[in-house]
Amino acid sequence: AFSDSEESKLRQLLGDLELGDQKPSHLWRRMKDLANGRMPDDVLRSLWLQRLPLSARTVLASSKEAIDSMIVMADRIVEIAHPSHNVHAVNAVPSEFSRLVAAVEALTAKVERLEVSALQVNQPGRSRSRSRSRFDPTLPPSVEGWCVYHSYFKDKAHRCVAPCSYKKSN
Repeated sequence: AFSDSEESKLRQLLGDLELGDQKPSHLWRRMKDLANGRMPDDVLRSLWLQRLPLSARTVLASSKEAIDSMIVMADRIVEIAHPSHNVHAVNAVPSEFSRLVAAVEALTAKVERLEVSALQVNQPGRSRSRSRSRFDPTLPPSVEGWCVYHSYFKDKAHRCVAPCSYKKSN
C-alpha cells in the first residue's frame, strides 16, 4: 500500500506532470524524484518520452542510447525546434515593417490620384462633356515596361514611377 504522499507523487508521475516551459532534462529529474526508485528506468523513460514534443519524440523513440545521452539530445532538439519567446519578438519586427511599407504605398497611391485629379481640374478649355476615360494610377500600365503615368500621358507625363523604360520622342 502507498501512503497519501506516495500516491500523490505516483498520480503526478502517471498523468499530471507536463513538460511546459522546462527543459526535458528538468522534467526527467522531476520524474526521477517522484518515482523515488520505485519504478524501473525503462518505464520511466517511456512516460518521459510521452511528455516530450513530437519533434523530440520522433527522433528519440527508436534510440538505443543510454538515458543520459537521450536527455542531452532531447534538450538540444527542444531548444532548436522550439526557440525561446525572445526569438519570436525579433520575428515580429519584419511583419511590422511590412505593414508600415504597405501603409506608405497605399498613401502614395492616394496622393498620386489626388495629383492627377488636380491636374485634370486645372486644365483650361477641356470640355466636361467628353466621355474620355479617367486616369487611374492604380490600374496596371497599358504598355509593358512603361510606368502608369507614361502609359497614359506619354510625353505630357509630369511624373514617372520606377521601373519605367519610356523614352521621350524628339
